[in-house]
Amino acid sequence: MPAAEANGLVAYLSDPSPTTCLTFVAARLDARRTFSQTLTRNHPVVECRPMPEGQLPAWIRQQARSLGYRLSEEAVTFLIEQVGSGLENLHNEIAKATLAVGERRTISREDVQRVCGLSGKWFIPDLLEVLGQRRAEQAVGILGNLLEYGEPPLVILSAIARQFRQIFKVKQLLLADLPESTIQKKLGIWRSSWPIIYRQAEAFGMEDLRWAHHRIMETDAGLKGGAVSNTLLMEMLVLDLCAGRTRGLRRFLGRQHLLHLDRQA
Repeated sequence: MPAAEANGLVAYLSDPSPTTCLTFVAARLDARRTFSQTLTRNHPVVECRPMPEGQLPAWIRQQARSLGYRLSEEAVTFLIEQVGSGLENLHNEIAKATLAVGERRTISREDVQRVCGLSGKWFIPDLLEVLGQRRAEQAVGILGNLLEYGEPPLVILSAIARQFRQIFKVKQLLLADLPESTIQKKLGIWRSSWPIIYRQAEAFGMEDLRWAHHRIMETDAGLKGGAVSNTLLMEMLVLDLCAGRTRGLRRFLGRQHLLHLDRQA
């Protein structure tokens, strides 16, 4: 809404109709504008920021408790890795899991897999696990299964990006000589998950992790507008993440951008 039009509502905001509920939605409010100042001074403003990743596990467990169920730690981890951070989607999958277990009050990872996983053999957490171990052949096989059964490439890429962000943060704090217990608390990592994440951080050097971030961003751009097939882009990324910056396929393309390569390249 242009500033002039918004400012035309200032008088109304000072004395609104008692029978009307008027809601404004904005990506952000410019505090310098008279409209914004009047709105925030006289009326309730609700900030709907995305929930920080570290708070997701507690929120998921609370949602399950509100429905009268308990989720195992493995089930919570699977939900975050498979579904992502969207609260509506997470709530829907939790609700479906409660219907699947019947009178049983504890929901396991296997229960969650049955209701929110694909019909294929593998799931996104399985891909993340072998990527963290740099097992290229198995990673490509799982990726192919996910794509074959309709998992959107951008959803897979988002999970990979989230995983490598966490590995990078852990690596930074390990290099800063912080105690493992401090790192776990700072990043919200469960004790049961720590050995896996620690091994993954040990498997990658900082330069490889920085390069991995670049490759993930490059693949994201390619998926959103490139001429290379999505399958090829994802396969190249998975192979590169396993091989590292000095041995990855990307080095054969020189300075060419994946976004501009044609299909025959």
